[in-house]
Amino acid sequence: MDMGSIISQIQDYSFEHEKSQWTEDKWDSFLTPPQELWNLDDPQLRMSFQIYLSLSAHSSEATYNAVRSSIKECYSASAMLLFDQVRNRLKTITGIVPLHSDMCVKTCLAYTSPFAPLTHCPFCGEHRYEQHLDINSKTPHCQFVTLPLGPQLQALWRHPLSVSRLRDRLRRTAVLLAQRNTGGGIQDYDDVCCGSDYLDLVKSGQITDNDMLLALSMDGAQLYRNKESDTWFGIATLIDYAPEIRHAKEMVLPMFVIGGPNAPKNYDSFLFPTFAHLSACQRLGLQIWDASTQSSFNTCPWFGFGTADTVGMAELNGWVGHHGRNRC
Repeated sequence: MDMGSIISQIQDYSFEHEKSQWTEDKWDSFLTPPQELWNLDDPQLRMSFQIYLSLSAHSSEATYNAVRSSIKECYSASAMLLFDQVRNRLKTITGIVPLHSDMCVKTCLAYTSPFAPLTHCPFCGEHRYEQHLDINSKTPHCQFVTLPLGPQLQALWRHPLSVSRLRDRLRRTAVLLAQRNTGGGIQDYDDVCCGSDYLDLVKSGQITDNDMLLALSMDGAQLYRNKESDTWFGIATLIDYAPEIRHAKEMVLPMFVIGGPNAPKNYDSFLFPTFAHLSACQRLGLQIWDASTQSSFNTCPWFGFGTADTVGMAELNGWVGHHGRNRC
C-alpha cells in the first residue's frame, strides 16, 4: 500500500463522496447552511422526538408506529410525525448525515482510496459484490458508515446556547496568553490549551477565533462474550468546550462505526473517509452560520489530538503496539 498516494488523495479530496450520496437539498445546506434558529416550540414535534428517542434504544420502527397509531386513535387531531419524518428532522438538527462505503465481508479492509477499484479482497479473496446471474450487478456484500464532522459542526452553531459553549476556548486562551506574558507565567497546567504549541499557533494567527479544535479517538468494543473486539467506533470531542463538559455523552460527536465481524486488517482504509472529509473542510473552508450574531463565516476545524487506548493507538498511528517489545 502506497501511503504517499493515500496522503495525496486526502490532501486533494473535494467532497466527491458526499456529493454523490447526499440529496441535493442536503448537499446545498452543507455548502450554504440555513440561516435560521432551531425551533422546537411545536409540542407535536417535541412529543415526536421524545417518543422516538425513548424507544430507539430498545424498540423497533413498528413499536413507534404502534404508539403513534394509538395516539392518533385517541386524539385524531394529533400531528405526531411519521417515523421517517422524525429521523429526517433529527438529521437536519444534529447534522448526523451518513456516508456508506463498501467493505470486505470479513472486515479486512474498506474499498476506499487505493482499494477503491478492487473487486476482491487482497487479504481473504472474498468478492466485493454479491454474485448474481447478472454479472454487471454492483450490490456490495457489506458496507460501513462514516458520519462526517462538517455538518455536525455546522449544527452546533445553529443555537445561541451551543455557540456560547463553543466560545469557552477563547476565554481560556485569552487568560493563558495574558499569564504567559507576565513574569510568573502560566499558573496551572490543567488543560491541553496550556500547551505552548497551541498558544504559539493562536498568537501567530494560524488558529483564529472562528476555528475549532478537535480531538479524535477510536476504540474497539466486545459485543459478544468470549470474543475479541469486533466492532470499532470513532468519536470526536471539541477542545472548544470547557474541560468539565467536553467529554459528556451529549457533547461527543460520532465519526464512524465498523460493524465487524472481525477486527480490520487495514485500518487506514476505514479512516480514509473521515480524514478526507476533514481535510476538505480545512482546505476549502467550512461555512458556518452563527446564531448568536446572525452572521456567516468560514472555519477551519483543526485536528489537535488523536487519542486511544494502548491497543487502539497502534491502529490509529500505525505503530507496532504493545506487542512490539516481543519482536517478531
